[in-house]
Amino acid sequence: DEAPDAESLCQVFSYLYQLESLCDGFYLLDAELRFVVWNGGIARLLGYRSSEMLGQPWSRQLFLPDGMADTADLDPDGPLQRALKSGKTVTSRQQLQSSSGEQFELEMHTVPLFDDRGGLQGLAEVFRDRQHQHPKQASPQDLLRSAALDPLTQVLHRGELDRELAD
Repeated sequence: DEAPDAESLCQVFSYLYQLESLCDGFYLLDAELRFVVWNGGIARLLGYRSSEMLGQPWSRQLFLPDGMADTADLDPDGPLQRALKSGKTVTSRQQLQSSSGEQFELEMHTVPLFDDRGGLQGLAEVFRDRQHQHPKQASPQDLLRSAALDPLTQVLHRGELDRELAD
């Protein structure tokens, strides 16, 4: 039956649309920590095109200033490692470096993504540029809740409704 697949795909696009409109940039990693989505906002912030990033393995060394990059992936207290260990969203401030060498600080939310059975499907890292304040002030919980609602009717999508009724 293709109906559940179409419904899931619509839900994914709804989530991505909400993320696009509420944050400065984001990327999604699969369960093997490879980039599977690299949005235009993160491309503008960090200077890497999606064609350079998609399918590549995640490494914090890609984005950290030169002096900090040597042991970054081994840090057991890094946001990604903490999110994987706890299974919960981790919010942090990160000093990052663009492909051109420009350094800046961003607020980052690292969100583990699980399927209905609790299996890790990947992670999302969502970025907000705190230096350029604008009306995008939603928390990760607000982002997930608004993505669960149909933008026109403000009614839960079928998958979300089924999930809430099951709880």
